[in-house]
Amino acid sequence: MKPDSRAIRRQDILCSSSVACAVALALATLPRAQAVLAPGSPVGSPITVAALSAYNQSVPKVAADAQGDFVVVWQGYSPINKRREIDAERYAADGIPEGSAFQVNSDTSGFQGDPSVAMDATGDFVVAWQSYNQAGTGSGWDIYAQRYASNGAPLGSNFLVNTYTGGSQTFPSVAMDAAGDFVVAWQSYRQASPTSGYDIYAERYASDGAPLGSSFLVNSYTTGSQGASSVAMDAAGDFVVAWES
Repeated sequence: MKPDSRAIRRQDILCSSSVACAVALALATLPRAQAVLAPGSPVGSPITVAALSAYNQSVPKVAADAQGDFVVVWQGYSPINKRREIDAERYAADGIPEGSAFQVNSDTSGFQGDPSVAMDATGDFVVAWQSYNQAGTGSGWDIYAQRYASNGAPLGSNFLVNTYTGGSQTFPSVAMDAAGDFVVAWQSYRQASPTSGYDIYAERYASDGAPLGSSFLVNSYTTGSQGASSVAMDAAGDFVVAWES
C-alpha cells in the first residue's frame, strides 16, 4: 500500500535544537489551510457612518490607503445654518471609527455640496467640493479643497481650486497617487468660450498642496456641453479623466 504523501518521518527533519525540531514537526503536520473568503464577500456587517446632525446625509464618497484604512465624506445638512455642508469620518481597516465625524468646509455662509475624496498610500487625504459664492465674485459655484494628514489633522486651510471665476464650476473629482500628489477635475461654464457651455478642466498639485502648473482644458471638443467628469490616478502619478459629452 502506498504511504500517505503527507506523512512526515521524524528522521527526515533536520533539527538544530529540540525546540526547532518540535516547531518543524508541528508545522509539517498541520492540516491544509482552510478556504478564505471568496472575492467580493462582505467583511462584517454594514457600517452606519456617524452623522453630525439628524438631518439628511447624502452623496457619500470613500477612499482607502494601502493598509485598508479609509475615510468617508458626504454632503450633510446643518440645522443651525440651514445650509448643506461637507462632513467626513475616518475609519481603521477593521471598520472601527478613528475619532469623531468632522466638518470639512470652513465657510458656512453658502451651500457646500458634491464632495470627492482621495487618499494616498500612507493615509493622507484630500477632499474637494463645490461651494456657492464663497469666492465673493458673484459667479455662483466654485471648487474648494482641503488636505489632511493621516491622523485627520488639517494641512493648511480650505483653498480655491479654480482660477477662473467668470462662471460656475461644479462637480469636482479628485485622485491622489501613492506619494500624495493629486489632481482635481471639474466642469466649468463657458470658460473655453462665451458660447461653449460646460467644459472639463483640471489642476495638478504636489503633495504639499502647491499647484503644478496652471489649470488646463481636458476636452478638445467644445461644441455643446461636457460634464460629469471622473478622474483616477496610479501610484506613480499618471492619471486619466473621463466625462460625458
